[in-house]
Amino acid sequence: MTKSTVKLFSQLKKGLKHLEEKASTPLCLWDKCGKLFESIDELYNHVLFTHIAIENTSSQLFPRYACQWEGCKHAKYRSRNLLKAHLRQHTGRQEDVLFSHLLADQAKALNVPPQQMWWHPSVLRWCLKQHGRSASGYEEMRRSGILRLPSGRTLIRYRNFSHPETGWHDGTLSVMRSTFDKFLSCGKGRADRSHIGGLYFDEVKIKEGLVWDPRTDELIGFVDFGNDECPLGEEPSYLSLHNQVATHVMHFHFRSLFSPFYFPCAFFLTRSVKSTNNLHSMFWSGIKALHEWGFDVALACSDGAAVNRSLFKIDSGVEEGEVPSFTANPYTGNPLFYVSDPTHLVEKTTE
Repeated sequence: MTKSTVKLFSQLKKGLKHLEEKASTPLCLWDKCGKLFESIDELYNHVLFTHIAIENTSSQLFPRYACQWEGCKHAKYRSRNLLKAHLRQHTGRQEDVLFSHLLADQAKALNVPPQQMWWHPSVLRWCLKQHGRSASGYEEMRRSGILRLPSGRTLIRYRNFSHPETGWHDGTLSVMRSTFDKFLSCGKGRADRSHIGGLYFDEVKIKEGLVWDPRTDELIGFVDFGNDECPLGEEPSYLSLHNQVATHVMHFHFRSLFSPFYFPCAFFLTRSVKSTNNLHSMFWSGIKALHEWGFDVALACSDGAAVNRSLFKIDSGVEEGEVPSFTANPYTGNPLFYVSDPTHLVEKTTE
């Protein structure tokens, strides 16, 4: 083994160890907080809502937001959004976990016959997204030899196995993508802009009783904010509410801004969402999942519920008394505008 190869594996081992430490011990080191969480995204949401959101700079003429993470020597930032982007350097990203799983599967695939290969679920979900965007592009990447990936036939078996469940799911978004592709092939929209749209969300009250699913022998109607198929990975801690009977359904649907395309893409069984933290996780999980399947959200629309107003206010980073109008979509780099629709007029006119 040459020196350059030894150096390469040494750097790879060091980098993977660093990623594993962040993923296995999501510890808050903000101003000696010291709280431990179950996932990277729970840690990120904790710092965002518990520490950054309450920082008061209203008395300053030119406010500055300082990172108080242990050992951080970065200068202060001029806006909360810049500080939120910087925060990921400390908390890590859920994508880092996927990278480590992908590397582990690459090493395994070099020594295991394709018929006996068992792929990690997160790798399969990523492959499903790429195959859903472009089957020919995926096959070209697989045959190039750059990465060892499951065949298209293997992915089709996984895709056809899914059925609608609460939360953001690749099975549902795969159907959404194929429906959108058929929509374009019929000449009903332009491919360069029809994928840009708004994410509309609303909570409705459940009027009837529970429903039994004969495939799983389960009652459908318990509080459930998602499961391990959520694009963000780990289950949030508030899933301990699963044993309570749901009274409401929070539903999300996507509408193109430049064509008639519309698709209901996710729902969550709840007991009325009153926590901004819970809604924040639902909302941004969806923005990310839709982007990964080729849909970009430029507008978010909801009624005037207090939890919705709080979500918009925190994400936009406005000061007390200001009205939030937009924030940055981190997955597109473009603005994401907020529309408050208390009387549901916008939703009715787009139906």
